[in-house]
Amino acid sequence: MSNNAGPVLRHGGKQEGGSQQPPFYPAIDMDVYLSRDDRVAIRNKLYPDTPGKRPVQTAHLIPVFVSLCTLISLGATRNRLSIIDVFDQLLARLRDGKAETRLDDLNISVRDGPVQPATVWRILTSMIGLPTGLPLPTGDVRTHVQALFSRDENSSSFSVSLIDLMTADVIFVPTTKLTEHLTLDGKKVKILQLDGQRARFFHSFHENQLANTLGLSRLGQEVLASIWALLDKDIDMIPVVEGLGLIKISNDFEREFLQLSFQDLPTTTNAEVSQCYFIYFPCLYSYPL
Repeated sequence: MSNNAGPVLRHGGKQEGGSQQPPFYPAIDMDVYLSRDDRVAIRNKLYPDTPGKRPVQTAHLIPVFVSLCTLISLGATRNRLSIIDVFDQLLARLRDGKAETRLDDLNISVRDGPVQPATVWRILTSMIGLPTGLPLPTGDVRTHVQALFSRDENSSSFSVSLIDLMTADVIFVPTTKLTEHLTLDGKKVKILQLDGQRARFFHSFHENQLANTLGLSRLGQEVLASIWALLDKDIDMIPVVEGLGLIKISNDFEREFLQLSFQDLPTTTNAEVSQCYFIYFPCLYSYPL
C-alpha cells in the first residue's frame, strides 16, 4: 500500500464492509488500517482492565481509532505494532518522575528505527482525542498539553445555559476540536459537537492512562458536564440542541447513552456539581449577559 494513497473514504459516510462511523468523523474504513485485533490491543494498552470494574469497550475509542487510521494512511506511522511500541515508551518516559519532559528528549525507537518527535506528538494527541495538527510543544509536554485549556482551579459555579446565551444574542458555532470547546470570539461561542460516539469516549476518559499521566483525567467529565449545564440539566433540551447542530443522534441507542452520560456524572447537589468540574472551561462563568 502506498503511503501517499490517503484514507479510504466512503461517500456520504456509508460503510462498505467496514466499521460503523459516527457522523462527525470522516467515513474512513478502519478495517483497512486497524483490524479488530489491532483495536482491541490498543484498547488494552490505553484502558487496561481493572479488577472489579467494567472494562471499557473498544466502541468507546472510535475517535482514537479514526485519528490513528488517518495517521497510518498518511504514512505518519506504519502499523499497529509501532503505535503500541511508541505508546508504551511514551507512557514510561512521562512517568519517570522528571520535572520536565521535552518532546525532543523522549528518544523513542521502534523496530524500524527512531521515531520522529512529530510522529510521537501526533500519536499522543490521537490517544487523548486532541486535534492531530496542533503545534509541537517546545517545552515540557505535560505543561504544554494542560495549557491548551483555560484551566482555572478557582473558577466559580458554571451557571450559564443555552437559553441565557440565546437571550444575549450569542451565536453558536459548532466545532469538532476539543481545544476550541467553549471559546469566545465576541458574540460567538464555539461548542464541541457531540454524538453517541463522543459521549462514550468522554464518559470513560477518566480511565485513559495517557490522559491521567498528563493530568487531564477530569477533562472528559468536564466536557459532558459543561454541555449538560448548557442544557440547563434538562433532557428535554436535547432536541433543541440537535436543531442547532450541536448534538446529532443516529439512533435510539445513542440517544439513551447520551442521556446516561449526562445523568451518570458524579453529583452532590445541583449547586455544587459545577464547582466539582469546571476548571478547564471557565470562559463563560462571568459572561456579560
